[in-house]
Amino acid sequence: MSYTKSMFLDYNHVLHFLFPLSKDELRIKNCTVAEFVSFQQISKGNGVISLLPYSDSRVRAAIHLAKFHNQSHAKKLLSAVLTSYLSTFNASARTLIPVPLSPQRKRKRGYNQVEEVLKGTNIPSSITYTPSALHRTKNTVPQTTLSREKRLDNMAEVFEVPYKGIPLIQGKRILLIDDVTTTGATLHAAKAELLMHSPASVTCIALAH
Repeated sequence: MSYTKSMFLDYNHVLHFLFPLSKDELRIKNCTVAEFVSFQQISKGNGVISLLPYSDSRVRAAIHLAKFHNQSHAKKLLSAVLTSYLSTFNASARTLIPVPLSPQRKRKRGYNQVEEVLKGTNIPSSITYTPSALHRTKNTVPQTTLSREKRLDNMAEVFEVPYKGIPLIQGKRILLIDDVTTTGATLHAAKAELLMHSPASVTCIALAH
């Protein structure tokens, strides 16, 4: 082992001692892209196509780290799963739209985790990525804090398609992407707004359920 490599290993050891990895980081630390893609279990429920089982602790860890910490390895794993799924649309024209955050929440967090995952996704050339086609107008209470019954009310009149976004939607086959779904309330509210502007279809997709 070279002196430089030895010094690097010692530095990493000290760094991890001072700043130990979280439980979520430890769960996916040694998880490879190929291994994570193998976790894919496409399911359909509540009108949403889900790609990963949220019940898997490694999937939960990756979702949490991407959502709240913008962690690069977590985003890489999730991007690989989305790349794998989107490759099935290789010859089909689609328009890809991420579920937006409210301006307030995006400023506070500094990023939209779905957009961050999409940055690392190999999107087929047949799919047009249009993040500006849908806006979120209200800073709602987080869905996880609400009962199933109140989640739909929480999402009422939350989304809008800006005037410039209408031509991006009319007649298009839309793929609407979110990170996690439970009841599907967020995706269905966003879909309802898109349907008001005459797309050919809207397919709701969640990274995990």
